[in-house]
Amino acid sequence: ASIMEILWGVVVMFAILTGVLLSGRGAFLIAGYNTSSAEEQAKYDEKKLCRVTGMGMLVITILLFIMALLGENMPKWFSTFFLAATLADIGILLYVLNTKCGAEQSGRSENKKVEKNGISTKVRYGISVAILVFVTDILFTGNIRIQYGESSFSIEASYWKDKEIAYSDIESIESEIADG
Repeated sequence: ASIMEILWGVVVMFAILTGVLLSGRGAFLIAGYNTSSAEEQAKYDEKKLCRVTGMGMLVITILLFIMALLGENMPKWFSTFFLAATLADIGILLYVLNTKCGAEQSGRSENKKVEKNGISTKVRYGISVAILVFVTDILFTGNIRIQYGESSFSIEASYWKDKEIAYSDIESIESEIADG
């Protein structure tokens, strides 16, 4: 199967999952919620949780659909935009899921008190943001430079120790050229 066929398959699969979640069903698809105890699950409005997750999935599904439509004509900047939009979508989704989907906010608490631990929530958000910033920085700011000398070549890379390789240390070189 070609990459485009796989991408269209992913778009269809995401569209189906998005539809299920937007209908307020499919809580078993939400990682973390589906493995929680019944007591933990009671702290959340399941339909709202599914719908909010569905909205987050819808954003990613639309982006994948656009990517599939563009195909070979996709501008180089779109993959960067896709990644940034997906990371922003996930960040917003995490915030909304953890602050707006509690059973108490929906009036469906069924006399169960939802415990709020503001410090641990702030720490989780802080760690999530730090990881997103770190990953984004690594993905978009790195640089690799190769310099060829008389008897060796050197590889200089951001976030990695520089390496110098003597030509005499190279025993063989193989190349695989893919047929297109």
